[in-house]
Amino acid sequence: MLKDTYLRTILDIDIALASEKKDEKILEIGALFGVVSKSLKSIGYTVFALDIPEFYQSQALQALYVAAQIPFTGVNLRHSKLPYESGYFDAVILCEVIEHLNCNPLPTIKEINRVLKPGGLLYIGTPNLAFIKTG
Repeated sequence: MLKDTYLRTILDIDIALASEKKDEKILEIGALFGVVSKSLKSIGYTVFALDIPEFYQSQALQALYVAAQIPFTGVNLRHSKLPYESGYFDAVILCEVIEHLNCNPLPTIKEINRVLKPGGLLYIGTPNLAFIKTG
């Protein structure tokens, strides 16, 4: 059901970063099953995945990320800072996440900005029931 969304995100990130070396570091917030994270890793990016503590506690999800060799962390964005150094990531992805924040999103955006490198990419996707079909 979300295949087109996942594909668009992966292509958008790859085009936006426009690097042949693909040595950029990417954080996917709201990674859940890791479709985007695993795909970006498979084409050469260094990827970190993050989700809410309730999902992080799943042994099945932890095993999935261990098998994919992707660091996986659980953080409640409402109450916690991101556990990464300032200016660490070239890109941060939030697909179908921001609408789930049941708090003021500005502190979260500020924290994302902290972990992004200067000039880094913040990619936000939201569900859209009304769209224009092309092609």
